[in-house]
Amino acid sequence: MTADDNAACGRWEVVLKKMGNIRLVRALRGSQVLLRLGMLAVVVTLMAACGPSSGSATAPTATTSAGAAASAPAAPAAASVSMTDALRFEPATLTVRKGATVTWTNGTSTVHTVTDDPSKAANKADAALPSGAQSWDSGNLNPGQTFQHTFDTPGTYKYFCLPHESAGMVATITVTG
Repeated sequence: MTADDNAACGRWEVVLKKMGNIRLVRALRGSQVLLRLGMLAVVVTLMAACGPSSGSATAPTATTSAGAAASAPAAPAAASVSMTDALRFEPATLTVRKGATVTWTNGTSTVHTVTDDPSKAANKADAALPSGAQSWDSGNLNPGQTFQHTFDTPGTYKYFCLPHESAGMVATITVTG
């Protein structure tokens, strides 16, 4: 949401809260209960849409113990990953649709990379690409910098931070067809 969207949502919240508080009480006393309940549903829906978010466009995909996707929301077309002071990618596991662009943000005070190149991995198990996918490397990302990669090949990608691979800074992205 943009700042203008947030401001508009804030104005709607105020108006809708007043409408809901005044008219809902009258409606519950009158004969138009169903109409007012419908209005309340609209108010709740708008407030939920305008409510605070976590800042992430990603909803985690639930998996069963066998690793198959459980009933979960569809994979997003765009997602964000943070690099943390704990030397981790958050989220460490992500599922996106083919064609999705993922943005990594270095929110720490140290340099990181976003690398999926088996030839650069100290431990070959820390890098994996689906058949036909090209390796990639962000290069050094200083504090506050971002890197984006668009995933055009479905499959599982296992990537790492070059300077912090041995500390366990690895993560996985699954790209669905």
